[in-house]
Parts: sequence; structure tokens; C-alpha cells
Amino acid sequence: MKKWVAIAASIALAFAFPASAVAEDTPPPSVAVGDFAQYVVPKGKKTTVKPQITTQGAVIVMSVKMTVKHGKKTVARNANSVKLRAGSYQVTTTVQWTSSSVPGINTTVATKPLRISTFSSSKAAKGIVAAFNAVRLKNAAITDFMTRYGLGPSAMTLHRSTTLDKVATSWAKKSAKKRKYIDPDWSKVPAAYEWAWYLPIRTGNPYVPTMSQEATEWFADGDDPMMSCGAHASGDDVVADCSDNVEALWSRLGVGFAWDSKGCLWVVLIIATHK
Repeated sequence: MKKWVAIAASIALAFAFPASAVAEDTPPPSVAVGDFAQYVVPKGKKTTVKPQITTQGAVIVMSVKMTVKHGKKTVARNANSVKLRAGSYQVTTTVQWTSSSVPGINTTVATKPLRISTFSSSKAAKGIVAAFNAVRLKNAAITDFMTRYGLGPSAMTLHRSTTLDKVATSWAKKSAKKRKYIDPDWSKVPAAYEWAWYLPIRTGNPYVPTMSQEATEWFADGDDPMMSCGAHASGDDVVADCSDNVEALWSRLGVGFAWDSKGCLWVVLIIATHK
């Protein structure tokens, strides 16, 4: 069974925000308590929650403490961080701070809701497949390819494969166990999938619901396997320029998940042609 493999590097998701203009006047010192993202944990596991604060001006933070309630029950009091299971919480954050321009010790207190959900692999996989297909159909090279050969969106749509899901899951588990990318065992991919492309992703901790989907969109937009080679028509077939025998019309996608001991989710995608 022939294989063409493109292995992507590790990704650490970072969210970039536009830089604000430099103010002419120094902003007054202040401290604000921010909102919590929606955390996601494996079933029966916990995630570590830390205070979310922002400072402005010349501020020295002396202490930050959290008191956490689950319903009427207090599950943590005056904690620097807390490990929590899935559920809905109210978190009161108390910040003590000082500044040279504000005399004495100042206190900022705010209560924010916190939602921790149980991870759903089926929901996450559906989001990844939808995201991957959406990005492919926005890729200028792919739309030009479709126009040139009279192909509609359905011809470029990747369909979920339960067989590839199982293979991807086994590879994700091996990576999560060792906490590093493993070389895929291509013998596990059935011969019906003649050509395959492997994409491993390690997400961050804490995991938020859209993290794996955003990583997929990022990779699909910048490293599409078909466009890496280019493609052309050969009779009734569409072949990739990197080999005379490669069918570039990818049609199947498998998704696998596994959590490591540090609470990071490992995601493996397998994209393949199908005879």
C-alpha cells in the first residue's frame, strides 16, 4: 500500500489580539477580574482553574484568592487555584494590590460564573470535519481546481470514516501515553485507503471547546495535502503532481482523541483516498 505522508509540527494555540494605540497619558492604576472561558474535561476528571485578572497602570499585585461555590456548597475558600470537576460554579476572586499613585492597600472583588463541561468526542469530531471542509472550500487554489475540472463542492467534501477513526484514536492514545508524537503504523490503515495524510495536534491545558477545531482550521488553511503537490487531470482521473499514481481527490477523514496525564488533549486526523 502506497502512502504519501505530511507530518505537521506541534501547535500551541495562542490567541492574538490587535495592539492598542499608545496613550499619551499614563492610565490610572486599576485591577479587573475577567470572565472565565468554558472549560472542558474528560469524563470523571478535574481541571485546574486559576484566577483571571488584568491590571492597568503601575500596579503591584499582593495577593489573589478565589472562593468557589457549587450551588450552596463552598468547595474552595481563599485558594490560589482549584481543581474542579464538570459543573456550574460561582467564583469570587479577591485581589489585593497597591500602587505608588494610590495610597494604602486596595481590594478588588468580583464574582463570575464558571462552566466546566464534559468532553464529547462525537461533538468535537463533527466540528473538526465541518471546519476542515469549510476551510478547503474557501481555499483559492482548491476553488480554482474545482472550476478548472467542473467539480462541485460535494466532490471536494471529506466524509467521516469509522475505520480511520479507530486508527486515528489508537495513534492519539500512543502519543498521549508518551506525551510526544509517535511514528504512525501505516500497516493499520486498510489497503482500500491507498494514499493517506497524517496530522497530529496537541492542544493546550485548560482545553476550551473550540480549541481542536481552531487548530484544524489553521492547519487546513495553510497545509492542505492536495495543494502541497498540486494536481492535474489525467483522462477521467485527477492525480497529484508529486506522483503519477497518486489520486489527489481526498475523500475520507478519520478523527481520534486521547487525553494525556497533564490534561492536554491529543488529536489525530487521517485524510485518505478511497479506492
